Amino acid sequence: MARGVLFGDLLPDDLKNKLTCCCITDDEDECYWQLSATGKFSVSSAYELTNIDGLDMQDTGWVKIWKLKIPNRIRAFLWLARHERLACNAERYRRHLGEADTCPSCVDRSKSVEHIIRDCPNIKRIWNKLLGTNIVQGLSNHNFRQWMDDQIAGKDMEYDVEEKLTWIFNQKDDILRAFHIQSIIDNSQDEECMIQVRSQKPDNDIFCLNVDGSVDGTGAGCGGVLRGHDGNWIGGFMCLCNTNHPTVAETWAVLQGLRWAWKKGLRKLVVQCDSLECVEWIHGRHTTRGPAREVIEACQSWMGKDWNVTIYHILRDQNKVADLLARMGKDRALIWRDLESPPNGTRQLLEEDKLGYYWPRRVTVRNLS
Repeated sequence: MARGVLFGDLLPDDLKNKLTCCCITDDEDECYWQLSATGKFSVSSAYELTNIDGLDMQDTGWVKIWKLKIPNRIRAFLWLARHERLACNAERYRRHLGEADTCPSCVDRSKSVEHIIRDCPNIKRIWNKLLGTNIVQGLSNHNFRQWMDDQIAGKDMEYDVEEKLTWIFNQKDDILRAFHIQSIIDNSQDEECMIQVRSQKPDNDIFCLNVDGSVDGTGAGCGGVLRGHDGNWIGGFMCLCNTNHPTVAETWAVLQGLRWAWKKGLRKLVVQCDSLECVEWIHGRHTTRGPAREVIEACQSWMGKDWNVTIYHILRDQNKVADLLARMGKDRALIWRDLESPPNGTRQLLEEDKLGYYWPRRVTVRNLS
């Protein structure tokens, strides 16, 4: 290599950014699952793998089913019915568990899922009452799965699906045995309520560091804001990070914030983060592998230094300044930026936090009565 030529000058910018965002440790190499934030294999992350390389999953009916606001037993019923896997006579006969596949009331017709739910004359009378004769005749021209999708996508489906299915349950004994009407209604229901939240300020002699990470299709970034007990701006930072997992980005933001605060000479610090999983990881409640574990252990190492530092979880509405800095940190033109003054767009948020503005937030409360 010629004199006067730096090794960094020979590397492309994207590779230099990745190297800068790596957390190097002395631990031995290990295998980890790259598609999961914890580094461990999961079925959900493996399912995500099916969408790689442009593979388009056309069948989205399951998404509509699981988004319905109905009891889980009804969701399971719709799922099995849509895939024609209910334990009807036809299915039992196909599995050599029954002597015949016929419908007792129709005699010459196979008692399939399609027959039970739609084509049986008794059931058609129910659908005529619920939807009207003209609509039912039009829907009958569709194949069964398309017919199910049309019903699930109906505007009123979330509110009267139980009524529709109850009619059918009362007509067909095999469905009635599988799904007990009395157990559909859950006595413990979740209730939503509104609460008021605001920025949390530390005690007089303690500094507060809010951090956040942001990940989207353009990249990942971190940001942090340091304030005193009065809410006044002291400093901030934003930077890139090399990950596609939001929780790992949050953890990387904590690590960068701890390093930055230590170098500034702070010895009494409260770190606030809006990722509960990240906070639990750093507190030691994790079994992660790969890069996530390295970042967590680095955070724990910095917190173990000779200073008074704590980290706890806050709501996202209490972390708006750090959230904005994290989104700004995804700019590929910068690797690290130390902010001496608030950047554009943060001043109003800082003032609102300083004045103690309350923000409405909808939360779910479990009613166990």
